[in-house]
Amino acid sequence: MSYVLTKSSQITCMHGAQAQAVTVCPRVQVDKQPVILQTANYTVSGCPNIPEAGGPCATGQWIQGATRVFSQGTPLLIDISQGLCAPTGVKLVVAMAQMRVKAL
Repeated sequence: MSYVLTKSSQITCMHGAQAQAVTVCPRVQVDKQPVILQTANYTVSGCPNIPEAGGPCATGQWIQGATRVFSQGTPLLIDISQGLCAPTGVKLVVAMAQMRVKAL
């Protein structure tokens, strides 16, 4: 079991820059924070990756979410979900998630 990601979860690119969800699911909340669906796009700001190494990360998108927990027919994100940044192709990293609700 893994923890459900919410708007307050800390997500970074592999270079350490903060990633923030553009959209959330206001219908489901954990600790008064909306959960994040797999379809949510992320913006990455302040990535230190140099242009010669593929440029800084600008956006992120998740390719895998929960397998058994859905909202509006879309999987929720959990702390072991897999996501990638563009244009670099590095992984999104869950640095901190809420610790109350688990999902599969």
